[in-house]
Amino acid sequence: MLKNVTAGVSTYCRRCARFYSVVGLDTVSQPRSVPPTIVLPSYHKNGIPPPRPQAIDIKSKDQISLLRDAGHLTGEILDKVISMAEVGITTDELDRYGHDLITSRGAYPAPLNYRGFPKSICTSVNNVLCHGIPNSRQLQEGDIISIDVFDILQRSFR
Repeated sequence: MLKNVTAGVSTYCRRCARFYSVVGLDTVSQPRSVPPTIVLPSYHKNGIPPPRPQAIDIKSKDQISLLRDAGHLTGEILDKVISMAEVGITTDELDRYGHDLITSRGAYPAPLNYRGFPKSICTSVNNVLCHGIPNSRQLQEGDIISIDVFDILQRSFR
């Protein structure tokens, strides 16, 4: 388990004209499981994504429709997770909520085990630039948070 190594440290932001809490290493819980009904991506077990295509992949109308549906689902879930972000909640709780929303709709949370990433969403707080790992740190008054939600929605084409 990782422990917070920067408790009580704050930094002054000249652009914002205020102090903010520096985010350190907090406890990261175990990755969440995915229901057996959800189609797993190739990287689910080993964390290694498939190689990138060497040519432009032209999508069919059905594939474009699926991408559109996945985008709508992502926006809907992001709105719901953002509405949960308030003082006192941990980013791990936001991850659990996002994970449950994604999997309840039959989708796979794309960050989960992608290149070993242990969580279902990304939460970057204050000095964390991007792809922050949700953990046990509670959000504090004045925190700046960025939340990234990604999903993989599978369905068969007819």
